Amino acid sequence: MSNLGVMYAKGLGGLPKDEVQAVSWFRKAVDAGDANGMGNLGFAYENGRGGLPKDEMQAVSWYRKAADAGNSYGMFHLGFMYENGHGGLPKDDTQAVSWYRKAADAGDAYGMFRLGLMYENGRGGLPKDDVQAVNWYRKAAALGNEKAQEALRRLGR
Repeated sequence: MSNLGVMYAKGLGGLPKDEVQAVSWFRKAVDAGDANGMGNLGFAYENGRGGLPKDEMQAVSWYRKAADAGNSYGMFHLGFMYENGHGGLPKDDTQAVSWYRKAADAGDAYGMFRLGLMYENGRGGLPKDDVQAVNWYRKAAALGNEKAQEALRRLGR
């Protein structure tokens, strides 16, 4: 159900791009207990998609539910919300690093990239460590993360 929602959101597989239909499928996925649906519903709230109001507090709620259910997408987004102080959360780099590490450990390329940035800049209680930054960038780049690939080029790696 969540995957079908994503296909509607992006207009894939011969389906028309229809964000309202996407949100409908995300809700069905959530009702079935699907963590991907929770994360996708959080993204829809964060960005005001599919007829939903832009509501960062709702987004945080859904990202937390997704993260608590083991969803790396929710973990990454929760980290991003902490890093930027969105959705009623305090700006907290230490919490951001914690969530990025959980996302990265669960195989999320965006979490790996953001963890690399935190190491590169010595944020969130991490030492400034280019070796660790490059390590995380390489892992993210291997999964196709373009920002990590750009970071590696920028660092001459």
